[in-house]
Amino acid sequence: APAHPELLDWLAEDFRGHHYDIRRLVRGIVLSRAWQRAAWTGEAKDAPAAEMFAAMPEIPMTGESLGRSILTALGRPLENDAFFRELTSRFTDVLPREYFATTQQAMFMTNSPSMAELLKPAEGTAVARLLAIADPAERVKESFLRALGRLPDPEESERSVAFLEARKAEPAAALQQLLWALLTGPEFSMVR
Repeated sequence: APAHPELLDWLAEDFRGHHYDIRRLVRGIVLSRAWQRAAWTGEAKDAPAAEMFAAMPEIPMTGESLGRSILTALGRPLENDAFFRELTSRFTDVLPREYFATTQQAMFMTNSPSMAELLKPAEGTAVARLLAIADPAERVKESFLRALGRLPDPEESERSVAFLEARKAEPAAALQQLLWALLTGPEFSMVR
């Protein structure tokens, strides 16, 4: 049962009253203070009750969702059966409540030839478009937006730019490593 049926009723009425404008509905939800609350892992003793919407619990993605998110972030076609089979064979939980990475999952995310292949700068991919950006700071900014949907904070930006600049001789490899780090981190693989 919904925790706040009045809110759902209000959203439904507002949606109907604005001619079923999905973009308006989604914008209203994601710009709300409740949606933008910090995530909570469920381990803090002083954490607020979930029904108060004072914090958003982190929920791990399913293997299929993770695969689609990786392909989307990298600008790759979603029709990649081999990648999905490989990923979902390692991330088998459906709607897991907690996430404890297995050795097999960690090895896939850190050493997978499939991931390495997806990160190659093929024509029309996100990696190729990011490599076309000459300014390292702008490349970092666009990489964070592409992978995490947000701008890097000042420290992330500074460290990432320094990482790219230290590897100017191999810009593609440096960008691939940066993207790999963003795509395999917990911020990417958790639904908030």
